[in-house]
Amino acid sequence: MPTPEVACGGTKTTLSHPLFMVVGLELATVHSLVDRVDGIDLTVADREVLTAGIGDVRRLIGWARSVEIGLVQALAGLSSFPEKDFADATRTGLADGTKALERAETTT
Repeated sequence: MPTPEVACGGTKTTLSHPLFMVVGLELATVHSLVDRVDGIDLTVADREVLTAGIGDVRRLIGWARSVEIGLVQALAGLSSFPEKDFADATRTGLADGTKALERAETTT
């Protein structure tokens, strides 16, 4: 199986996670997915449109998670306490920062 790649900060980084493979998307594809989801009128959409929208949202979430992992990996190389930096940036707790760093370390 080919290794998926994700673009982050102008470089390509290979990422994987024990539970899933992170597939990189071209920025134009991300824009297209956002436009499609944003264009769904929930008051008149049928089942097919809604399920397609849910699939698009899941692809966007996967893309965003893969970008976040790349950012955390880069931060870990520059910071003496990346868990706190992550927690501060996301306005969450240190436990979330620790989980994010563990996830990033798992994908290298």
